[in-house]
Amino acid sequence: MRRWAIFSGLVLVLFGCGVATADAHVIASTGYSTVTQDGQRVNYLLSLEYAVLARAVDLGAPVDDDARREEALEAAGPRLTEYLDERLVVSLDGAACEPGLAGTSIASRAGKPYAELALTFSCPGSTGSLHLLYKVFQDADAVADDHTNLVAQLQTRSNDVQVVENTGSKAVVRVTGTSAEHPGLKLVTTYTATADDQFITASTTFTNDSAAALPVWAGDALDHDGAGSRSAVSGFPVITSGGPFSQVPNAKRWIGQAGTGPDNQTYGLIYSTDSGAFTGYSQSNFTMSKFKLDLPAGGSHTITRKIVVASNGGAADKFAVLNQMAAQ
Repeated sequence: MRRWAIFSGLVLVLFGCGVATADAHVIASTGYSTVTQDGQRVNYLLSLEYAVLARAVDLGAPVDDDARREEALEAAGPRLTEYLDERLVVSLDGAACEPGLAGTSIASRAGKPYAELALTFSCPGSTGSLHLLYKVFQDADAVADDHTNLVAQLQTRSNDVQVVENTGSKAVVRVTGTSAEHPGLKLVTTYTATADDQFITASTTFTNDSAAALPVWAGDALDHDGAGSRSAVSGFPVITSGGPFSQVPNAKRWIGQAGTGPDNQTYGLIYSTDSGAFTGYSQSNFTMSKFKLDLPAGGSHTITRKIVVASNGGAADKFAVLNQMAAQ
């Protein structure tokens, strides 16, 4: 079964296909995509599990150190390009963008080696709807039974950072930016930390300075790659496998992640009621919030959340700490 997740995209559209497998032993893998646009060029960083990629593209005999993995990736450049040619297509308003492989490297995620593929796509324009066709590790490749692609489309650019206040008891930082795709969409995020609070407050105001109404998808994402990764949305059972699941939170209004590592840390975002309705979208190794904003010309909307990194004390309920902080 192939599953798709969209991270904070304004007009990002993903197309995919797949057939569920009935194998008793399931080989699952997760891919990570980070997409940015710079004028007519789209930069696409694709991170794939090395062992699965090695089965899909002949990377030679198995190796057990990163230096030799990097050598294998570099030598396989033409084969990687050929493999991705029809499996990863970027288009702008229906016109295909010209792909290129700019570089390769090795990284680690959740203790596994990952191949980092730096791709560039030259597009015929710089504005419009960006579409991604993703069919990496599809069923016909017979290298993975279940492949999930997590996509982060980075669509905002900061152009000013100010330290508004910096005292012994309080710090305030303000970041101002614009949407890369909708220049009329302005964003201002203010981060506030105080000595007495166990969280940082982040408040983002979206303002539509254009002459027409603008529908915007907005939200945040948490990506935990540690041991025993699990996610939760307030009011729902903890997710340790399966998904992604779409869940509307209860009045506690949080999304969170934790693991089974010795640090006993729980990570969470707790949203204010004034931020409006949202949906949590999660599987075990990621969770995100999705807000549908309809901004009239000249209109604005503010999303405020507490950013929490707290000890769960090794408790069986890793997310009880978020319920406690949501009640404060």
